[in-house]
Amino acid sequence: MPRRVSGPALPDHPFRTIPWPSDAADPKPAGAACPTPDNFDEIPLDCADEHADCVGWFGEAFDMDCIHVLLIEDDHDHQRLLRHSLVSANASLEVTVASTRTEAVTLVAAQRFDCIVLDYNLGGHSAPEVIADLARSSVIEAPVVVVSSSDDQRVVIEALRVGVRDFVPKIDAIAGETLWRQVERAIDKHRERQAERREQDRRIRSLERAATIDPLTKLYNRRFLDHVLHSPRLRGDRRGCFSGIMIDIDHFKRLNDEHGHAAGDKVLERVSAVVLGSVDASDTAVRWGGEEIFVLRPSGSLASATVWASRLCCEIASRRIDVAGASIRVTASLGVSTVGSSDLGPHLVHDADRALYL
Repeated sequence: MPRRVSGPALPDHPFRTIPWPSDAADPKPAGAACPTPDNFDEIPLDCADEHADCVGWFGEAFDMDCIHVLLIEDDHDHQRLLRHSLVSANASLEVTVASTRTEAVTLVAAQRFDCIVLDYNLGGHSAPEVIADLARSSVIEAPVVVVSSSDDQRVVIEALRVGVRDFVPKIDAIAGETLWRQVERAIDKHRERQAERREQDRRIRSLERAATIDPLTKLYNRRFLDHVLHSPRLRGDRRGCFSGIMIDIDHFKRLNDEHGHAAGDKVLERVSAVVLGSVDASDTAVRWGGEEIFVLRPSGSLASATVWASRLCCEIASRRIDVAGASIRVTASLGVSTVGSSDLGPHLVHDADRALYL
């Protein structure tokens, strides 16, 4: 049975007190850790930019003086010569050697390498075959440089076709700093691509956020709520239930008429800040329209959701807002409805809205 909650109901409420945001600042909502519609365990859209530097292996603090190279070569004499070529050019280089495909697959799956140096012919298998084995076992993040004793142009072409960063004739690779220079360049290019990918991901997250966040209140919009309400993941848990709380600011039209729409916007911002400071990480707070705010939250029962709504009423009423030189107190009425997880859908919003008029 839906319930209506009106006015301050519980004088002693446990919600933490959050200061009103100043007019000069646009603070990040304290309780905005709502789930994304696609994966409810992932980083929230409004926090994603904070984690941008965690994407990939190459961050802004990448250090070219500390590089780990995997050398895949089955000839022990060539192993020694190629390793000597690398460490002679860069003494701080760490070189791990694999003599077989199996060793290489195991190492790539277990460790992070900044670059892979691969002999084109490894125990009767070609570089494309070895790279395919590595890709099947794990994600290859490191660039690959292929070396070969063959000067056949087809060897070069086949290597480049499978995404090899560079090709070095073995006779050049064991002499001077040629191999190291190619490895260094491959890492630089890879790092640039990783940075471009992070920037692209950041822009996509920014666009996603803009498409799901109401610019005035910083609450999610109805488009986002629609994704959440139709999430198979939430509806698949038949053991739980969800509550919908519709929040309607009292006498909002009169407030706009007497003080102007700028004052109404300010009240909406302040009430939204209280809501965001009161919700949990698993809740979704949405601007439903006009002066109405909807909160979707996992709930044990209609009674517990009603208690939460009553406390929120008290929290909203406890604040005073400076509007057009006057300090006013704002109240809100709340409608509450609860459904089982398997019945989660848009009707929960309508039931909560109808509870406002009971």
